[in-house]
Amino acid sequence: MNTKIYLKKFASICKRGTYADFNKLCRQKGSFIPAKLYKYSTLNPWVIKNLQRKQIYLSSPEDFNDPFDTFNVGHELQESALKRLEIMTGIPLSTLLDDNRKEQFGEVINDGYKEHPGFRNATGVCCFTEKSPDNIIMWSHYANQHKGICLEYDFAKHNDIIRSLYPVLYRDKYIIRKLPEKPKEHILYDRDQVMLLLIQAHLVKSTEWEHEKEWRFLRHINDGNREINIALNPTHIYLGLNIDKLPDEEQSILRHLKQFAEKNYIPISQMKRSKNEYSLYPTKSE
Repeated sequence: MNTKIYLKKFASICKRGTYADFNKLCRQKGSFIPAKLYKYSTLNPWVIKNLQRKQIYLSSPEDFNDPFDTFNVGHELQESALKRLEIMTGIPLSTLLDDNRKEQFGEVINDGYKEHPGFRNATGVCCFTEKSPDNIIMWSHYANQHKGICLEYDFAKHNDIIRSLYPVLYRDKYIIRKLPEKPKEHILYDRDQVMLLLIQAHLVKSTEWEHEKEWRFLRHINDGNREINIALNPTHIYLGLNIDKLPDEEQSILRHLKQFAEKNYIPISQMKRSKNEYSLYPTKSE
């Protein structure tokens, strides 16, 4: 299996599969996970702290730069609520959407997502990419305009990490899940449906982002702690092209990073601008 086949099967499961189908599919990830994944970041004291503790920080989708990130869940809840209302009331969908009915059913149709904020806040996400450090756009968007860093990781032999690491599926439209014709209960009380919606919400994005080739580490946040120990150091640290333009007060953070790399025998390189083409290349850092 390769990533393309995996994502095709994942899309099919999102439409009409079960959570058990998804778990079965995930057990095959180890056969095609990239040899290297990268984390682009600004350089700050929290990055140094997490490196020293062998941790990664799990962000909330609330803080992401994509306004559609995880919002396909809200759309899905609205769709499912409408379909169930049509079945339970016997009122045609066209009538449910009539202005006279919207006020009656508005809370069910529109507020299901808001009533379940856990869909966004209870799952932590750490984003990685297949894009190597010569990628100009990733530096520009996620590493403080080339004044940040790029961390290289090798997760291939770490099954405990692979279990929570997933490739992102890119699509032009939301995936609409095929729902039972005669549902026995509301979608929010069906664990299988909820788990698949959670997975779909965090792992399906617009094709506008396809160039990032993103992988996501997902973990449920049940105690408020967003710093997860992975017991693993990066295999290489890359400094941005403009790292020397950091303000004087941030140069000390860079020194701490270099000390950390030296202590843990991690190679550290700085990106340079090619003289004859639009490209970056790494050189050994001084």
